[in-house]
Amino acid sequence: MKRSFCTFLFLVPLVSLVAEPDSSHPKWDLSVLTKAPTLEEAQQARVDGVQSFFVEGLPYKGRPTRFYAYVGFPKDVSGKVPAIVLTHGGGGTAFSEWVKYWNAKGYAAIAMDNEGQVPVDDSKTLELPPNSPRPKSHWQTIDSLHLPWAGGPQRKGTFEDFDQPQEDQWMYHAVANTIRSVSYLASRPEVDASRIGIVGISWGSVICSVVGGVDLRLAFVVPQYIGGHLDQGNVWYAALQQNPVSKRWDPANFYPNPQNKAQWLWINGTNDKYGLPTMTTRSWRETGPNSWMTLLPTQGHGHLWTESGKNAVSEIYAFADSVTKGTPPLARILSTKLGQDEVTLTWAAVKPVVRAQLCYTTSEVPLITVAGEQRKDWEHVKYAVDEISLPAVKPAADGAVQASFGLPAGMKAGFVNLIDERGLSVSCEFLQVAP
Repeated sequence: MKRSFCTFLFLVPLVSLVAEPDSSHPKWDLSVLTKAPTLEEAQQARVDGVQSFFVEGLPYKGRPTRFYAYVGFPKDVSGKVPAIVLTHGGGGTAFSEWVKYWNAKGYAAIAMDNEGQVPVDDSKTLELPPNSPRPKSHWQTIDSLHLPWAGGPQRKGTFEDFDQPQEDQWMYHAVANTIRSVSYLASRPEVDASRIGIVGISWGSVICSVVGGVDLRLAFVVPQYIGGHLDQGNVWYAALQQNPVSKRWDPANFYPNPQNKAQWLWINGTNDKYGLPTMTTRSWRETGPNSWMTLLPTQGHGHLWTESGKNAVSEIYAFADSVTKGTPPLARILSTKLGQDEVTLTWAAVKPVVRAQLCYTTSEVPLITVAGEQRKDWEHVKYAVDEISLPAVKPAADGAVQASFGLPAGMKAGFVNLIDERGLSVSCEFLQVAP
């Protein structure tokens, strides 16, 4: 790798158009939602090894609602266990296998449906490759079952129900259902209510980012792919410009909460069109100092939660265990300082960082026109990924360490991943380099 670099580098500010929080932003009655909801055992879509329930939701257009959920508990565990709420993405529903995966890790888990649906056979979706079309038979609406309650609203595009009363909009119910799921787990005698976390995938990461800022009971929050500052994303921009009132639902309005003690892990790929690295970096900053970020160069987009293969998300489980079980945490990058031909990182780590990865592009970032405006097309940037040895490390303050990483000539954007002896990655600031 070339070490010489004659042009001065600096960080390009990440500007957001999200409105400052005000009285128009949605509010939920936590005095109601933090109480344990009522449940009724469901006969539909039952799966061996987990329980199926209809869980009490909020009224929708004058009718009582319930949402479908799978619930599971770890086997052969003594004492109270940690727990996890699992929020699916678009095209998904409640996934029993997701619950079982966390149960095998020693966690109680609930995976709810957030679109007024009941799964038909969630094993069908698990057999499909990421991003493939979901079969229509994968779910059916609760309303089609003619039960004594409604199923709540279904999602329409990007907050396209903005013209409905706030309490009838999909996002309002999705957040409320998720908080109710936390309340259910907290009420269970098997669960340690101080050790409940949440993981959200895709649209579920939008939901969980809001819940993470609203529900102060959570011990950890993991948005996978997306989060706040949706206006920075090209997929979201046109819809938000067309209907500015929809910006009230942006998670960035909620999670910079000074009362929030939760620990956050932002996890994403490099070319995810729904959650660009610029969005992820800003969210990581704003949920600090109790926040980590992992950008994985091979990460695809889908309902992915395993620990093997190119789409592995092992960092999620190590992070959750560190918060709830006291295992060694991920390394934490404390500062990023850009120089003329290098970037200097300061970090703290319990498990030693043994190597690094430089992900970068030397090409100009392509442009795309969205809503009549030219914007950087981060989705189609081609990155090089260099596996690099750890450079000389020197002590920093309070037990932290510091090292400088050489940058290639002509680098336009990228980041450094620090990788510990377990093979777990954390990322520095996403760097936009200007001449």
